[in-house]
Amino acid sequence: MKDVRNMKEDSTVRTNEKAILSTNQGRVKNVNNNFLDLTGYCENQLIDKSVQEVFRNLLRVNVDISVIKPEDKPVTCFLFTRSLEPIEVDISIETGSQEEIIVIDEKPGTKLFEKIHDTDRMFSDNKMGICIISVPDLLLLKANDFFVEMLNEPFNIKEKAIGQTVEDILSDVLRETFFGEKLEDIINTKQSFYGERYSKIMNKGNKYYHNTMIIPFMEDDEVKYLVAVFIEVTEFVKERERSREQKRIAEQQKEQFETIIENMSDALIITDKNHNILLMNAAARANYPNPDIFGNMDDWFKMIKVTDQEGNPIVIENMPAHRAARGERVRSFRTDIMGPHGLAHVEYSSAPLYDKDGNLSMIINCSRNMTEEVRNANLITEHQEQLLKAEREK
Repeated sequence: MKDVRNMKEDSTVRTNEKAILSTNQGRVKNVNNNFLDLTGYCENQLIDKSVQEVFRNLLRVNVDISVIKPEDKPVTCFLFTRSLEPIEVDISIETGSQEEIIVIDEKPGTKLFEKIHDTDRMFSDNKMGICIISVPDLLLLKANDFFVEMLNEPFNIKEKAIGQTVEDILSDVLRETFFGEKLEDIINTKQSFYGERYSKIMNKGNKYYHNTMIIPFMEDDEVKYLVAVFIEVTEFVKERERSREQKRIAEQQKEQFETIIENMSDALIITDKNHNILLMNAAARANYPNPDIFGNMDDWFKMIKVTDQEGNPIVIENMPAHRAARGERVRSFRTDIMGPHGLAHVEYSSAPLYDKDGNLSMIINCSRNMTEEVRNANLITEHQEQLLKAEREK
């Protein structure tokens, strides 16, 4: 193997693309600019530090760097930058005559903001607890202050919690929420989970109540991340316990949540009462070409031709979203849509949401692409007709 000290010229491409850290006798001796750019640390925070301290304490890598050998294949894991941003990387080792080179290759397209839209906005909202967990190792990759404050000491600060396995840092109640609800089933079935009962959490002597949602995010048809959301409903529950009217409102809100959760695997668009788009999930954005160019559902309707299954045109006022704006709940409304992607068979469901004063506040729109299902059904019908025709001609 080449002496890495003499590899400067023929390793220029590699060095320019990857983060490099050289060590001697277990201590960091040099780092390249790519390493500093990747991690956000300065040289004086790294030089002469032990390799174990850098990778375990600063970068929060969940593999033992000391067991990686030069002949081993690169090890894939997460490291965390100085600002606690998770990055998925491949780590490999090269050796020279008197030093060891640790090579860190960032896996392209693995930053969370590239995988999960609007992460900055999601995590700036401290009205609910939210966290992102890696699969299958269940590392806490990102969390907002609300969620971290729900953890027991000493993990109730981000610097202690980020990069740890969730099983190690959760309180007994939160651990039951994650693992008592068959987390493995959520990963295997790839279906979202909505906790139908409230979680009671004690924090600094005070009692809080939360609803829980756990949503899987996919990569190559496998669950790559879990997004867990904890919505505080403490005041709501207290009122519910004191009033039968609050019980009625609780059931209404439960139904509203179920409308959303039941369709989480499908495209979801939330609008205000004037059909201005407030939120589009990843499935919805994937279905609409250039979704950023229109901010109102009516704009999209102008770009397509909509008919019923018999080919009769459907005017915009009869679409589920507009019917929901008039107070109607519409389920399983099937349409044929001719748009930029060609013909698609789409099933819509829409429902109105009201504020506490009974005024229309938002409209929930879920859609499912039924094109493949319709195509298969037509093939089966065609095949049956051919068999019947052949039988008659005998």
